[in-house]
Amino acid sequence: MCQNGHVCELADFAAVQGVDGPLVSRLHPVPTMTTMTGQPGQIEETVPAAPPLFVRRSGGWDHRRVSVMMLPVVPALFLVFLVQIMESAAPGSRVPIRSLTNFGAVEIADGNALRERASGRRGVYTRQESRAIEVARFLHMLNPDFPETDLRRLSALLVRLGEHYRCDPSLVVAVIMTESSFDPRSRSHMGALGLMQILPKTGESLAVETQRRWSGEHTLFDPYLNISLGVRYLAKLQKRFGTLELALTAYNYGPSRVEAWLRRGDELPMDYAQRVLARYRQFRRLASISSL
Repeated sequence: MCQNGHVCELADFAAVQGVDGPLVSRLHPVPTMTTMTGQPGQIEETVPAAPPLFVRRSGGWDHRRVSVMMLPVVPALFLVFLVQIMESAAPGSRVPIRSLTNFGAVEIADGNALRERASGRRGVYTRQESRAIEVARFLHMLNPDFPETDLRRLSALLVRLGEHYRCDPSLVVAVIMTESSFDPRSRSHMGALGLMQILPKTGESLAVETQRRWSGEHTLFDPYLNISLGVRYLAKLQKRFGTLELALTAYNYGPSRVEAWLRRGDELPMDYAQRVLARYRQFRRLASISSL
């Protein structure tokens, strides 16, 4: 009898889903409690108490239910295993190199050896980040007074453009040094503007191709936009003429003029291309030293 005088209503122990009452009774003795019927004479009656929460069958755990519960775990473990394999197999995906923090002084002895006095911390970077830091070191060697913020941004841009257009950042730097000596406000007597000396008409056409905003010729004074358009232009010329030498000649003299020279069989002026390629070879050596 409950405290309020009513008969306790207890769940039927044999109603546990999927479990027979007699089988459970044999495996787990059913606890009982004595209640009063509430009838005259107060006859005592024994009823089963509340069943246990978990009931195990005589043969052990239900393996079918366990298998169903484990189904979502199997693909999750397989996915984690696959990701680990892909990350470990990616070439250069994690390359430990020294960061630019506390970069320190860099000295080049006879152009062949590099000595660094740096206390930079070690870190783990992606392949693109590692390449960007190598380019930043190379730019720092060319100009130690280069602001670090611009250094990082420019090196990251050169790496992205290099991967997209398959153009070596050292080649881009060689063109910039030949064209403007890294003066973003440079203007030639022919009206070419910016770091890579792009004519406004050519720059506007390239901006439309790349869906960049064009606000007149002064847009080319943006150094990062100028480099983006210049690298695209050089890549298009190399695809059009087939060789880097002809592409550089067309970059300087204009593609229409170079095509006319080729049709007539005239000897091409290669002085500009030779100057750029000489700088390119020099910068490649310095870049290889900076990656040590």
